[in-house]
Amino acid sequence: MSNRGTIGAIVYDLRASGVVRNLLRIARAARGAGLDFELWPLRGQGEFLQEAQDCAPLAPILGEQTTAQRDWDSLRHQRALADAIKVRAPALLFSAGNQMHWHVAKALLSLPDDKRPRALARASNAVVSLGRSNWLIRKALARQEAFQYRTMNHVVAVSGELRDQIEKGLGIDPAKLSVIPNGIDAQRFISPIRQAPSNDRPIILGIGRLSKQKDFITLIDALALLNTQPKPVLRIFGRGSEAWMNRLRARAHAKGVSDQVELLGHVDTVADHLQTADLFVSSSRWEGASNVVLEALAGGTPIVATKAPTGIAEVLAPLGEENLVPVGDAPALAQAMERRLALPRGSEALIQRARDFDLQRTLDAYITLLEQQLSSTPSG
Repeated sequence: MSNRGTIGAIVYDLRASGVVRNLLRIARAARGAGLDFELWPLRGQGEFLQEAQDCAPLAPILGEQTTAQRDWDSLRHQRALADAIKVRAPALLFSAGNQMHWHVAKALLSLPDDKRPRALARASNAVVSLGRSNWLIRKALARQEAFQYRTMNHVVAVSGELRDQIEKGLGIDPAKLSVIPNGIDAQRFISPIRQAPSNDRPIILGIGRLSKQKDFITLIDALALLNTQPKPVLRIFGRGSEAWMNRLRARAHAKGVSDQVELLGHVDTVADHLQTADLFVSSSRWEGASNVVLEALAGGTPIVATKAPTGIAEVLAPLGEENLVPVGDAPALAQAMERRLALPRGSEALIQRARDFDLQRTLDAYITLLEQQLSSTPSG
């Protein structure tokens, strides 16, 4: 390992999510490049725990597992986070996703100047204070978001649109901002079969955590508006609370599509499902940059998506603006879905677009950035 010092990567836990998946890819690449990269989740729990243990040294900050809400749990244990940073004394702290940035910033500022490491944040999601919530809430969130990014020495955004949001919306110095888009190992998802799948009924996929962000409520509403025959089946893959499962079931029942909606939880074989689906729909209200959109492209799966800030339009607009619809607009989403289902699959163009987001290029960019940040750290 490098003698330039340890990089400590902070994440809340190791649950199945895009943030964790991308962190583990970066960790494996960093270790392979000779960097002393370690994983420091606040909680050592989640579906990716074993994979994390296999790719980098793992040192959870809190030993016990919990079912507590993660924002509250992170707030309650800011002192433990600060103490861990002080004792472990990394050369560089890497905050891997939006959920932990504010807590990391607070922990850093609680430390004396000589105990405060250089900090790098990966901006993984849209700037919340630029959304559509109440203006008082937005104003409070803007202060919080500006604080967390100003505290960091450098911020890497996952899309150009997100970088612009952070600079112009929060007033962050552009000199401390850069962009590294998410990448994909396209070969892993490419199917040797390019023709449309022979499903008895069209299969539509929704993939992501059951949450307000992914907005499967609007997707179910759009499903109910489709005139496609035979009636499509909507399969939703993603972990979520029982409350969210019940909410989605109730919506499907209210819209008369209970027999068309399947809630299938987390799966490890996303590529197989994408390759045999007729359509993938990203109904998100906001994103940073969507891993699963890239995976669907690489699988040659037709896509309809909302113009969720940020990054979705950057990826999909070159394939046709007609496949992008306003956020939360069920009729527009249904119209785009119906139109796309009636068109040829067009897998070759989709796969070619996925190749523009080569994973190795993304990982090489992270290694370069990490080395630059280590070089900016005072020695001794």
